[in-house]
Amino acid sequence: MTPPSSVPAPEDGANSRNVIVVSGRISPRALALCGLVLFALGFWSGRETRDSETVVIAQASAPASAPLATPLPSIAPAISAPAEQRSPSRVTTTIRLMKFAPEKIDLHVGDTIEWQNKDLTPHTVTSAPESEKHELDSGPINAGAVWEHRFETAGTFPYFCTFHPEMKGVVEVK
Repeated sequence: MTPPSSVPAPEDGANSRNVIVVSGRISPRALALCGLVLFALGFWSGRETRDSETVVIAQASAPASAPLATPLPSIAPAISAPAEQRSPSRVTTTIRLMKFAPEKIDLHVGDTIEWQNKDLTPHTVTSAPESEKHELDSGPINAGAVWEHRFETAGTFPYFCTFHPEMKGVVEVK
């Protein structure tokens, strides 16, 4: 490394400053340390800007002005009202800050969940070993990518990220 050199100050004295120029190569250790510090700053600043995620499941409901249904007469006990038809809904789960948000989701058979990876690293959605049904296996979901799954059977489906086993979630399908 060359020794620092000093540039002489101007003669008139206005805004005079000494400038020291340091030149030389940056060591791989210093470069790695700078990269690690920048990564840590980005990671922790992302944690501070956490916003709450809300999941809303769309359900069909009658408008407030609709008349109330009247009960069936007692003379026809074998006749029942038709089952309410509901259309499948889509729920979004966010992967952010090394967590699934929300961690627990309640669904109906036929509903779909979409996992959005808003984290810096890839994650997976994989059925947990204790799961009775092993149907969740997303493979790596890269940063910014999406994976979805439609649930065709009722049951409890615990899952986790194979890269980060502390990340866990559960889906209850009725």
